[in-house]
Amino acid sequence: MLALFVVIAARPGVGHRWVSSRARYHGASSHPDYDVPIDHDSLRAAGDILRRAGGTYYVYVPPGAPVLLGNINGALRLWAVPAVPLAWSTHPDWVFSYRTRRLVPPGLRAARVYLVGEGIRLVRVAR
Repeated sequence: MLALFVVIAARPGVGHRWVSSRARYHGASSHPDYDVPIDHDSLRAAGDILRRAGGTYYVYVPPGAPVLLGNINGALRLWAVPAVPLAWSTHPDWVFSYRTRRLVPPGLRAARVYLVGEGIRLVRVAR
């Protein structure tokens, strides 16, 4: 059985399309490839603010959008360092609100709002 895998792996072109379709990266762009349409300019603007301010942030997206949430989290981890992402909205310093009905999750109050894109806001949470 092992010999069969070795023979298949050694053949040129076998499996290449499968791997390349999942590992998409274009060196000519400074933006990652997203799985869903995302406003990368707003992510970069929010990342600039978070990078300067530091603290913790929570990504708030419409319910039922796990791929969107994962793409935004990944992008902000590139541009918002040293700010720290939180998995829950318990006590964040910031909320990145991406086209949601509410500005911040229930239980939080906004102290200051930065509009970084159409329907996309970075919110400083009131203490």
